Amino acid sequence: MEVRDGQNQVAGKRLFAVYQSEAGELRLVHPSVLWDLKPLSPGEASFDGGLLDEGRVVGFAIEQALEPYRQELLAWRERDAEVKRRYGLRSLEQMLLDSEAKLLEYETRRAQGENIPEATLQNERRRKEELEARKKRLEEAIRRELSLTAAAPRVLGVARVVPLVKGEAAMRPDPEVEAIGMEVALRYEREAGWTPEDVSRENLGYDIRSVSPEGAVRYIEVKARAATGPVALTPNEWVMAQRLGEDYWLYIVEHAATRPVLHRVQNPAAKLAPKEVVDVVRYVVNDWKKAAESS
Repeated sequence: MEVRDGQNQVAGKRLFAVYQSEAGELRLVHPSVLWDLKPLSPGEASFDGGLLDEGRVVGFAIEQALEPYRQELLAWRERDAEVKRRYGLRSLEQMLLDSEAKLLEYETRRAQGENIPEATLQNERRRKEELEARKKRLEEAIRRELSLTAAAPRVLGVARVVPLVKGEAAMRPDPEVEAIGMEVALRYEREAGWTPEDVSRENLGYDIRSVSPEGAVRYIEVKARAATGPVALTPNEWVMAQRLGEDYWLYIVEHAATRPVLHRVQNPAAKLAPKEVVDVVRYVVNDWKKAAESS
């Protein structure tokens, strides 16, 4: 999606992803979900995009994403415009007042018989005109910068996503176990005096964004096991762990189905050595307990 301003300059571009369920329901998802998908192997069934109703998808994107995105850009532009008004326009307005006062002074002194050269008056009048023109140009520039128009979204690509059929049964997602793990992690953060937010549906590469009273932030990926054993990280999660370093935490909840025990690993990218499993696009960590602190 692209938004331009009144000067026909690109104010912002952003990649959005729309997920369509088998039932036809549409919803926005974070584009980084594509990192976690395994491409088709040679010989597997292909997808020609025939199921795509592009008009419906574009209409949904306009309604759910494009206008909020334009408003987000407009809020940033408004902040910039306020700075220009406060310092640029007000400075020019003060210089104009000073110029008008100087012209009035010259006229008064001339009326009192003092010899004020015409060139001096002309120079000050030209300066005043230049200031007025600069003020007008700046006002027009601000107006154009705040005039944001969104272009129609373009569909760049379509992917059909099917469930994996391979993989160990113990490593497959269990919604009930995962929900317990999230609750344990959220409760721990609240009891520690932090303010956690569940962002797991946004596919950001972590499940919880937690903020301390001092403003520090923890980005927490939660893994829960019904009993115990290795945990698997997606490529998106591992990339975020590498990017965020000390601010990224891996919370592992063991025995979630019976008596949950929380283990915490700060900066897992530096402390863990996962095994890359290419056929299912994940990083499996077997020895996470060596780096974890239990809570």
